[in-house]
Amino acid sequence: MDRFQEFLNRLSPLIDVPLYAEKKRAVRMSINEKLHIQLEDDEPKERILMATLVHEIPAGKYRENLFKECLKANTPYPRIGSFAYLEKENQLVLFDYLYYAHLTPEKAADALALFIEKALLWKQAIERGLLPQLSDADIKVDHSAFGVR
Repeated sequence: MDRFQEFLNRLSPLIDVPLYAEKKRAVRMSINEKLHIQLEDDEPKERILMATLVHEIPAGKYRENLFKECLKANTPYPRIGSFAYLEKENQLVLFDYLYYAHLTPEKAADALALFIEKALLWKQAIERGLLPQLSDADIKVDHSAFGVR
């Protein structure tokens, strides 16, 4: 068994979701049918990519203002994920890396919970046409509320 699948086996019981890597060394999870998280092994760089499409971004002044908020959210360190824009899909993306060197399943479960919470908060704000103005310190997670399938 490879390191990625072994790690997924140790993470699965912590989040109460069976995780099995596909041929591309990735696994996808659906969060309450609202968000889809992908974990992907980046073996050469000794890390795991955690990524999600947050929401489609409408063209216009709102998009411009939203991108400014994304840049502000990408500034502090440490932070929960980084935002990017996928032009081909017209989607806001949130991604982060988990490095094997210091990673435990417990740390990964915590990081995943924070990542999901941030993505959902931004998604909800965008759906309402609002500008998310949250710092990562505003994110509080109830680990019993994963809602992952």
